[in-house]
Parts: sequence; structure tokens; C-alpha cells
Amino acid sequence: MIDKFQQYLQKLILVNSQMENVNPDDIFKEISCCKIWDFNKAYNLFMLAKGFIHIDLVNLFTSYRILDKNRIRLLDGLVNKLIFDFKIFIWEYRNVKLADLEHQKEINAKMKKSTNKSKLVANKLDKIVSLHWEL
Repeated sequence: MIDKFQQYLQKLILVNSQMENVNPDDIFKEISCCKIWDFNKAYNLFMLAKGFIHIDLVNLFTSYRILDKNRIRLLDGLVNKLIFDFKIFIWEYRNVKLADLEHQKEINAKMKKSTNKSKLVANKLDKIVSLHWEL
């Protein structure tokens, strides 16, 4: 997920840079050197998801002469992409785990449909899922 996000950031800089003859490899190296990719630091990629912009990103945009009006739009796009990609990443994992759990507990489509009709079955399914849910 981080590699995709770094590549997305590289494409944004290439498209919006006011500099001529920009080398994509140099951009990727500078992106990789940013401290936001280190999750052992206090400030990392999760802070970007909360809307806090790291000085490394601001300096990166400044060094490639990205205008202030474009900078705000790009940073907003980065935050939205990060949240969207992370949401997809989490939900895909959750759906696979839930399907495995349903298969393990022999919960079929008929039982799930009957939950709308019977509170007893719904309570039973809720108890099974809550007691045995493991990520």
C-alpha cells in the first residue's frame, strides 16, 4: 500500500511540477527519504490521514516548484487517496476474515436471510461472531 501511495505522489509531482526535465527516479528517491514512511516515528503517515502535513512533503512540493494554489489541492487529494486506499485495504481483509468465520461456523446464506425474520437467529449469529471474532 505504501509503494502505491509513493508512486501516486510521484505522478502528482511529475504532472504539477513547474520545473523542466524532471527525472522521475530522483523524485521517487526524495519521496522515499521522507520521514513519514517510518512508523516508529511520532509523526508518520497516519498523521497525514488526520490532516497534519509533514514539513518533508511541503519541502518536496516547494523544491519542485509546485504553486501554492496547486499545493493545497494536491495535499487534499493525497489525504483523500490515503483514507480511501486504507479503507479498501481494511475492508477487503475484514470481508475475507468474515467469510472464513462464517464458513468455519457453518453459517450459510439461508441463515443470514432468516436473521431478518427471527430475532432469535440474529442474536445467535451475533453471539457466535462476537465470541469468536479474531483478526
